[in-house]
Amino acid sequence: MKKLAPFLIGLLLLIGINYAIWNNEKILQEGETIFLELVPVDPRSLMQGDYMRLAFAIEREISKEKDKTKQSQSKSGRLIIQTNDQGIAHYIDVYQDQPLKQSQKTIRYTKSNRWNRRINIQPRSYFFQEGHRSIYQNAKYGVFKYKGPHSYLLFALADKNQTIIKPPRP
Repeated sequence: MKKLAPFLIGLLLLIGINYAIWNNEKILQEGETIFLELVPVDPRSLMQGDYMRLAFAIEREISKEKDKTKQSQSKSGRLIIQTNDQGIAHYIDVYQDQPLKQSQKTIRYTKSNRWNRRINIQPRSYFFQEGHRSIYQNAKYGVFKYKGPHSYLLFALADKNQTIIKPPRP
């Protein structure tokens, strides 16, 4: 039995990893495309290569309306967003178990620092191939595939015309 335990643990790990990959692929295939406006910052990391640190315009909108998120002592929660005809998401309210309209969705947020002053929407960075910084510097939107309040992924960046930015093929 002792010889079989590492094999079973490895098998369970492979099953778990493959399930996560399958689930993310399903979100990318079946999810609704939504655009969140960016407020980008472009750092460079020696260890990680080129990437864009992301901040979303919705985070700034919430900062103007801090009272609702301050009331919550929780370090995380959900925001209500609504997409327009072009798929661009706009902040509506902090989700507090109220019923949602059909066109509304929720996304997760976390509060940063010990005073819970700053609202963050994940992910905070977008990595791309070294040398492609100039291609992504005009990104205006983070492009997400949304399948539910706990099932959405950032899969691309887009320009002001909502055209997905793709690096040139070698």
